[in-house]
Amino acid sequence: MISETFETLKQTFGDEAMSKTQTREWCKLYREGRTSVESSGRAGRTSEYEESIQKVRKVFRCNRRLTVHVVAEEA
Repeated sequence: MISETFETLKQTFGDEAMSKTQTREWCKLYREGRTSVESSGRAGRTSEYEESIQKVRKVFRCNRRLTVHVVAEEA
């Protein structure tokens, strides 16, 4: 199953596909019941990017039509 999944990923994403080791780990997580591709994070730790994420969200709440360059300047 892992080889088939890995080959499908390589055909779909080419050089951007995750490694066979990463594919094996994700397959294991899903067999164990994982249902999301979102990172679960680490207990007791905040993301090192959390402050930046909050700034970007605040800028977008004010004006959702901004370009990436404008958001980068304002955030």
